[in-house]
Amino acid sequence: MNNLVRYTNNDPFFGIFDDFFRATPVRTPARTNRQVRVENFDDRTEISVAAPGVSSESFTVDLNNNTLTVGYTAGDEDDTHFAKNAFTRSWRVQDGTEPTDITAAHTNGVLTVTVTVPESTTTTTNIPVN
Repeated sequence: MNNLVRYTNNDPFFGIFDDFFRATPVRTPARTNRQVRVENFDDRTEISVAAPGVSSESFTVDLNNNTLTVGYTAGDEDDTHFAKNAFTRSWRVQDGTEPTDITAAHTNGVLTVTVTVPESTTTTTNIPVN
């Protein structure tokens, strides 16, 4: 004799409670093969991207409207990349940052982008009150 009965409730109101009390699935964070480290110093910011096997020619570093974008696209015909996908990350930089304030170097599988903090020219003006 079987005492277990499977009960299915088709009422949408009670379905809310079923979802609430049901065990949540184990969620694993999305994995990426790129490790990124951002270090802020007084005079500069350094962004390091670990990208083993990626050639210097595959990287793109762009500055557009105070947004710095670093990335690369792996070609299908190139077998030297560990990951066969594209990688892109963007950061906001301070107002007044010029392209000449940014340098990029690729050494031993790590791309290091250095953004020099521009000199801020703040002026204080006394405004008379009428």
